[in-house]
Amino acid sequence: MCQKSINDLPEIALEMILSWLSYDEIAKCRAVCKTFDEKCKQLLNRAPNLVDQRCNQYLYVIKPQLPRRESAKNRHPLLATYYAVDAIRISTIKLYMMYEKYIKQNSCCFIPGKIIDESFEIIRDLKEKENCGDPLNFNDLQAVLEEFKDLKIMATEHFEESIKPRLDLNYKEDYLREVVLSPWMCHGEFGHDDDETWRAPKRAKPSSPTGELTGTEYFAILHDLYSKITEHESKLQEYVNKIVQQESKIREYSKEIQNQDLKIKNYLKKIANQDTKMAEYTKLFENQQSKLHDQGQKILSIESQFTRVSKLLENLNQKLVNSGVIRE
Repeated sequence: MCQKSINDLPEIALEMILSWLSYDEIAKCRAVCKTFDEKCKQLLNRAPNLVDQRCNQYLYVIKPQLPRRESAKNRHPLLATYYAVDAIRISTIKLYMMYEKYIKQNSCCFIPGKIIDESFEIIRDLKEKENCGDPLNFNDLQAVLEEFKDLKIMATEHFEESIKPRLDLNYKEDYLREVVLSPWMCHGEFGHDDDETWRAPKRAKPSSPTGELTGTEYFAILHDLYSKITEHESKLQEYVNKIVQQESKIREYSKEIQNQDLKIKNYLKKIANQDTKMAEYTKLFENQQSKLHDQGQKILSIESQFTRVSKLLENLNQKLVNSGVIRE
């Protein structure tokens, strides 16, 4: 009776089993065997897209609730939740873009599973807070994203220091093996008559009577081959240096963008505070206006009474004059 292992399960069943694990555990399960490695790679490569979809779905629900007016939007209780979800989405996309080139080359997969787990956990907590009627506020925004930012920084540093140099070295070796050496290894001759793009040295005509190449001729061919390899290596190194420079510039720009985002958030907070103060001052002004209006009405009533009393006094004085009691 033959024994069956978990590798004999259908791919759908194996994927369902692995879906019960966290993405950090899925990344560790790649070391089990080749079957697990392939299936875990597929799940990890799909994870950033799932985070993006989940964030977009949540933002699609939150955004219609935010008012269009900027001053009212800054005071809305769901604005901090919107910023948190959007920050998670953008950070996950940026982290995936670092791996994307090597994922397309099938050199590696999206390794940082903890980032995915933390993203889903934060989104789940934000939804629970919103359902309980206690949405996230700006005071707790930094604390909620602190663990996520730490994991992102560690994952980026690990990629730049440990993973990327090895992947670039493997890519360089594969390039030399496939592009430079394979035409010499796969053909019995040292030249390509039918390939104009390959400018390798043609096979020299043997000068010995036996029809074989001499040691000097072999040395000349190998010297030409070595010069071609050196030329390709120098070009490849130039491209690598350019890529490194571009990546450093991108990191600088991303830092500047983050700083600008922080400044914008601070300005938005200041504007919100100014709006609240303006609303308070507006209420005070309206109260003062109402009081002044009341005082004006009272003054008008007093003036009318004073005018009436003056007329009465004048009439009384005229009667007294007419009666001869007093003289004019």
